[in-house]
Amino acid sequence: MRSTIVVWGSVVLAAACGGGGSSRPDGGGGGPDAPAAIDSGSGRYTLTVERNGDASGTVSSEDGAIDCGATCSAAYDDGATVVLTASPDTGAAFGAWTGCDSTDGAECTVTVTAATTVTATFGLAPATILVSAADGDTDAKPALEPDVSADGRYVVFYSLASGFVPGVTGTANQAYRRDVQTNATELVSAISGEDTQGNLGGTFPRISDDGRYVLFYSNSSDLVIGKTGADTQYYRRDMDSKTTVLVSARSGTTTEGSNVAVLGNAEITADGRLVAFATQGTNMVPAQAHPGVFLRDVETSATTHVSVPVSGSLAPIQCSDPDVNADGTFVAFMCFGSNLVEGFVAGGINDGHIYLRDVGAGVTHLVSHAAGTTTQAADSSSLQPNISPDGRYVVFSSSATNLVTGVSGSQIYLYDHDAGTVSLASAADGDTTPAESGSGSGFPRVSEGGRYVFFSSSATNLVPGTPFDTSQKLHRRDTLTGGTVHVSLADGTNELSNGGNGHVSISPTGSHMVWESNATNLVPGVTSGATHVYLRVVGP
Repeated sequence: MRSTIVVWGSVVLAAACGGGGSSRPDGGGGGPDAPAAIDSGSGRYTLTVERNGDASGTVSSEDGAIDCGATCSAAYDDGATVVLTASPDTGAAFGAWTGCDSTDGAECTVTVTAATTVTATFGLAPATILVSAADGDTDAKPALEPDVSADGRYVVFYSLASGFVPGVTGTANQAYRRDVQTNATELVSAISGEDTQGNLGGTFPRISDDGRYVLFYSNSSDLVIGKTGADTQYYRRDMDSKTTVLVSARSGTTTEGSNVAVLGNAEITADGRLVAFATQGTNMVPAQAHPGVFLRDVETSATTHVSVPVSGSLAPIQCSDPDVNADGTFVAFMCFGSNLVEGFVAGGINDGHIYLRDVGAGVTHLVSHAAGTTTQAADSSSLQPNISPDGRYVVFSSSATNLVTGVSGSQIYLYDHDAGTVSLASAADGDTTPAESGSGSGFPRVSEGGRYVFFSSSATNLVPGTPFDTSQKLHRRDTLTGGTVHVSLADGTNELSNGGNGHVSISPTGSHMVWESNATNLVPGVTSGATHVYLRVVGP
């Protein structure tokens, strides 16, 4: 098995005015402080190649004047056309050019007429890695619902299987963190200050960007001394200090948990400080009489009501599936209710809708709204909201028929908060044809800036050549280029997964993804057909 972590680098090409030299291109001089000297009156320019940090590839020119190592430069006549080729190092892949006059794959064509900057970006070649394995081992064990740190090094998941960590026994699910660089697996759902498992396990883990903090759901009664409230609560584990704290707690307290069980998944901010969660409890904030979505500040012990109804009305009956952006300024969630935004117009009966709360401004926006309006709700339930790290974009699944004109069936949609628009994300490669009916598109995730949308679907019309079967495959939609590709692919061969795939999570940029799959062809040696957790280096 390969345990590979992406380290991104870039080579920057800078064309600067200079002078001196003959009419042909020349190789550049010494190091960074000694570029080729050119007579400023000769109408020639120096094309300089600089490498910032640990580059993962080289750049050379067609004429041989540029052949990048530590430093490269060459002098060209004004108006000379230079063709540059990016060559990735072993184990790397070329990503993209920026600043060229034109590009063709790894080639960049630039006409040197003035100071110019051209950038070639490289990343590690796509790879698939088995994650759900015992401490220090690479043998597969079944696991579910993963999440990944920003750099792809740490992956969390939960499992009922024994043997992940020595000494962990019993019949309850436990949450774990895997270091894919060292193959170390650690228990997450542990008693505060110890490495001992809680008496009733843990599930649904979510991880901070640096991998230090892990949020999880547990029925255990012994994780935090003095904890009160319902059995089921949310906790945060500091993997460095081995402390576990209650996060679904009444504002101003650290041990008074929700008086009714918390609901479904919760989410954690990039730095691990804030947690968004949903509960049926009525004791999270003063004068609270109804359940809802809340935001907990672990450092200050402050709990804030997020699913706040319009002034003078009662809170919705049930809200769930909260997600929070990187710094906690926006929270997306689903609610069965019609009183969270002014002027709300119902689209169906007893439907769940997606909302976005601007925490600082204290304003809630309807996300799943009909085309051409911001208050007319979708005519069918919308689910599974996921928010981009910057808080601008929200993806969600819905079978509504009025979100995008002419689109129906189970689809994935992208909401742009700045523009106030909803667009189709589960679309065919190169066009806007929606996923075919009955394909069950779900598990949407969106990267920073809304560039990439990941989702599962059994549709066969999204990517050319997709075989006809009923299994869910994972896709990535590039909202900039309109390209849709498969991403649940086998290591080395890029063969399409031969089993079902789901519950995808991604790093902030979308460079890494983790998911669960019962396929038997993703990595060598996995033949059982049980559901395992995998990490995919998606590539540049």
